[in-house]
Amino acid sequence: MAQIRSQERQRICIQHVVLSRCCWTEDSSSFIREVIQNSKEVLSLLQGKNPAFKPVLAIIQAGDDNLMQEVNQNLAEEAGLNITHICLPADSGEDEIIDEILKINEDTRVHGLALQISETSFSDKILNALKPEKDVDGVTDVNLGKLVRGDAHECFVSPVARAVIELLEKSGVNLDGKKILVIGAHGSLEATLQCLFQRKGSMTMSSQWKTPQLQSKKEII
Repeated sequence: MAQIRSQERQRICIQHVVLSRCCWTEDSSSFIREVIQNSKEVLSLLQGKNPAFKPVLAIIQAGDDNLMQEVNQNLAEEAGLNITHICLPADSGEDEIIDEILKINEDTRVHGLALQISETSFSDKILNALKPEKDVDGVTDVNLGKLVRGDAHECFVSPVARAVIELLEKSGVNLDGKKILVIGAHGSLEATLQCLFQRKGSMTMSSQWKTPQLQSKKEII
């Protein structure tokens, strides 16, 4: 059987996650179509080497979100991917979530893993239980560290952050020299957004939604 390079598998899984996160964004339909087409083209190249290959993305979900499951499944089918949902009770504890992560880590049939759990469940222990090479959301310390060092081509980068940058640029926004206030992001997403914006030549600041006085003179929020 032909060997499928890890980097190529990652591109397929990353693009699906971008789709599933961007589907709620206004005026993003053309972007979604473009990502789907890119996914199909990359998958076609991979299957030219190994016709039986089909990438698999596992999603560990705590709580019932049938709408999100349907969105994931529809986008996956259109892009030519397989989705595996692992649905846990909404009140699942840290150990239960980690047990499922460790199972997926060792499952060679799965090429990527995403988490759909409550914000309060995103502990360092849970996030770093993911194998970095399957961490499609770019939340592990290993992937974040590579990004900060400038090795983005060797790691997973948050597809949410990448989608923000691409949607702004496709809207004609020149990010070079802009002052940007990022509101509501925290943790790995905040760090990734700041890193990507700064590499585009932007100055960034962050604030939470409940901040009494948001700075009103920033050019992009």
